[in-house]
Amino acid sequence: MNPKANRPLQSQRRPGPKSRGGQITLILILDAAFILLHLWGRVQIDFAVRANQKLSARCQRLQADVDDLSARNEKLRSYERISGLAKLMGLESVSSDRLEHLPVDLRGLDRPDPSAGSGVALAGMAFFGSRPNSQEPKGKRSGGANVR
Repeated sequence: MNPKANRPLQSQRRPGPKSRGGQITLILILDAAFILLHLWGRVQIDFAVRANQKLSARCQRLQADVDDLSARNEKLRSYERISGLAKLMGLESVSSDRLEHLPVDLRGLDRPDPSAGSGVALAGMAFFGSRPNSQEPKGKRSGGANVR
């Protein structure tokens, strides 16, 4: 018998313990990398959830502030409050159903007198029935539209 015939062929050799250890090491390294990536993702998700909760709480606080400011705005803009202030200033009071028909003199509001206050205050006084100094035809607004 030929001694070479009993020997296995090169291509049929099984991997030795050295190459199995390399495979196990590679699998362990890949598992550790996968675990680290998974943990890092979980931490990032946790940070995003906490940030979302903080933003939601802030949004609720801001919405409550907006609601409070809207209620204050409505209270400050109420006809009863403004007409009471107008009476204290000596201005004529007009019923709320006739407010859109009042003539308003807006001349001089583009260049208000610094000592007289802001143009908004002047417009408010003109709005509550203070009569303009000029002689306009009755039934005409300063813009030229007819008053009912």
